[in-house]
Amino acid sequence: MTVRHFGTDPEYFITDGNIVKTEHGNICNIIPPASLITDMKVPFTLSTNNKRILVHEDDFNWIEDGAALELNILHPVKSSGEMYKTVISAKNEIKYFLSKISDTLKIADSVLGYFDIKKFWEGRDESFLQCVMFGCDPDIFPHLYLIMGMEVDNCRIVDASTHTYRYAGGHIHTQNMSDNPDVYVANAEFSAILYDYFVGTANILLKRNKDILPQELARLKYYGRPGRIRLQKYSDKVNGIEYRPPSNQWINDPYNISTILDCANIAATIIEHGGAESFYHTFSDTIMEMWDALTTHNCKVANKLLVNSLTWAVENFYVGLGDLENVAAIL
Repeated sequence: MTVRHFGTDPEYFITDGNIVKTEHGNICNIIPPASLITDMKVPFTLSTNNKRILVHEDDFNWIEDGAALELNILHPVKSSGEMYKTVISAKNEIKYFLSKISDTLKIADSVLGYFDIKKFWEGRDESFLQCVMFGCDPDIFPHLYLIMGMEVDNCRIVDASTHTYRYAGGHIHTQNMSDNPDVYVANAEFSAILYDYFVGTANILLKRNKDILPQELARLKYYGRPGRIRLQKYSDKVNGIEYRPPSNQWINDPYNISTILDCANIAATIIEHGGAESFYHTFSDTIMEMWDALTTHNCKVANKLLVNSLTWAVENFYVGLGDLENVAAIL
């Protein structure tokens, strides 16, 4: 397969080490970046889109993203190893940065965090506004999911100024390597479905700490629903697709990174070689089964669907058996 260029922008929480007991288990207490800037006088710079940057290095930035910190990898990567090395380097840098501010401040890898509204919103000025805003640009998703009634009551974001939980995503960016700059625009409906079958199912099968699953399920009430994508323009000549359902968990382990990027590579190969609609017609009668597996973390069903999808990809000559070595480890 083509050696693709990938990216990611995972979110993490700054915490003071305190644990909050919730219906979803014990979760970290969030210290938002706005508090570092306003209360602790930590300096920052501004990005070209007016995001507040706390740490800038040649390969990455750590920026304010609501109540969380977002890791921006500043160049596309060509391998899971390159991505993992960059993430580890970035985490080491932010740990050192936080330790210089206070030895109580840590970076948390959790999916769910507790946000103290009274402390970090009520009576605060506009510098804390990002803390109570959910989302920015809208996602797109398959119209089919609306037709089938699966999106009607889902992903209804509550008023973030009264909501005490925050959620950490880990979106996957895949660069278009074809000669057709409109391939993802023309195939947006089927591309999102294809990513659900290959990347979404693989994401469900990744090993997680037992405490993380309740957090993942809590996030799914508001974020991470199947089919959520954005079509991206990375430069005047480079575009691609951002798949948004996964949380930040896949990015924390080199095996998981390898699996997810391989699955994204397979999905992109099929799309860019004109196979997305054919795949949809083959698997259309399993759409509701797939939706249920991805929204309930049903590993048994996810495994079956991924095996069938990979078999289809091999039988239709989009990938060879040798391309499946890393993915096979989770099946």
